[in-house]
Amino acid sequence: MSDELITKKGLEEKKLRLKELQEVIKPQALNELNLARSQGDLSENADYDAAIKKTQEIENEINSIQYIIDHAKIVEEPVDATAVRIGSKIKIQNMSNKKTYEVTIVGSSQAKPLENEISNKSPIAQAVLGKQVGDVVEINAKIPYKAKILEIA
Repeated sequence: MSDELITKKGLEEKKLRLKELQEVIKPQALNELNLARSQGDLSENADYDAAIKKTQEIENEINSIQYIIDHAKIVEEPVDATAVRIGSKIKIQNMSNKKTYEVTIVGSSQAKPLENEISNKSPIAQAVLGKQVGDVVEINAKIPYKAKILEIA
């Protein structure tokens, strides 16, 4: 079993989500399940089937988050911006189309690509980790490209 790299902020978010699941969401789902069960014939009860599925999904999420918490290895937030590390917010420029992007590199269990928080295992992160402002790196994406690190925060 491997460690789950995560920032202190990310771990706190996981703990809050786990508490919400255990204390609010799961009890509500169990109430819905009991209500559906009380409606009679379970073989043709769509509400019961939906409630079972929802309860299982919640239990799976609880188990997943608990695993992350149990195996978390806290990655300290960078104290300086001399090199890219997990927790660094960076600005990079695609050398082909000159577009710039800002992303924060986080542990894979805390990645939220739609919020520009990318996994340390992503092609961009793999290329920039340990690098400095001004470095040009090769991003090994489906179509490889070069990018320049403009800022590290």
